[in-house]
Amino acid sequence: MFPPPDEQAAIVRFLDHANRKIDGFIRAKRKLIALLGEQKQAIIHRAVTGKDEVRMMKDESGSSSFILQPSSLPKKPFGIPWLGDIPMHWEVRQVRRVAPFITSGSRGWADYYSDSGLIFIQSGNLGRNMALNFSYTQHVRPPMGAEGERTRVQREDILICITGALTGNVVHVDEGLPGPSFVNQHVALVRVRQSEVSPRFLAFALRSELGQSQLKTSEYGGTKQGLGLGDVKDVFFSIPALEEQNRIVKHLDSSLAIFNTAIARTEREIALMQEYRTRLTADVVTGKLDVRAAAAYLPEENLEEVAAEADLSEEETELEEIG
Repeated sequence: MFPPPDEQAAIVRFLDHANRKIDGFIRAKRKLIALLGEQKQAIIHRAVTGKDEVRMMKDESGSSSFILQPSSLPKKPFGIPWLGDIPMHWEVRQVRRVAPFITSGSRGWADYYSDSGLIFIQSGNLGRNMALNFSYTQHVRPPMGAEGERTRVQREDILICITGALTGNVVHVDEGLPGPSFVNQHVALVRVRQSEVSPRFLAFALRSELGQSQLKTSEYGGTKQGLGLGDVKDVFFSIPALEEQNRIVKHLDSSLAIFNTAIARTEREIALMQEYRTRLTADVVTGKLDVRAAAAYLPEENLEEVAAEADLSEEETELEEIG
């Protein structure tokens, strides 16, 4: 059974109007997330290239805290023209010089997918906040003697997505794992000498504009898709003494937590609005909600503005899928 044509028209008019309002809300929230992400990247980049320095401040009670302020220290060239200057006492290294162990996952383990067993870390498990995301977990049960022990993940390892839409995404394993975990072939595993470099500092450097620009250049510089382990090893980064690295990491974690909270809250608002859209549509098309009176009072829509909003929404969706 269908409602009369005039009621069908009212339903369509109401839902079109509601969807445009919801789409506008979601667009605004996604723009906010993008701006917060850009601000995060700027803070990370300035910290891991020495453009900002960590300074200790004391309040009236005598309590000490660390803040990042523009550096006034003497500078020297990074060594690569487009990467600018770094503090005089910092050094320039390549990942290969501080990470004696770099590998990627075993091929063929997809044949051993299981509902339980070992954890098989895939690119989708590499969250955008440098933390593992196990909202979806793939398990495997490889046969006895199967090659792969070298790809077992340890605490303080760095994981990098090397193929697919998330190429360049970086995770620092700073917490215990829920069980024996191994990377698949789309993820590079980097294990550093911790006497020289803080794993989390290097993860921030790889996540920064400094690291990402080099990874993207390697990925798209030729005809290949994705990154090779050699591309990861070749990345240059700047580095102070270990004590200063740890101070920078501590301050970045504190500063970025505010942005991460704001982004998570905004993403939740988007999810709730999408849930509301689904419920509203279901209630209207099943007759649980009579919208005839509401539809009659809706303003006339500007067709050109509606078309422009639709084009913008489609373009943003494509960019979101790419990024």
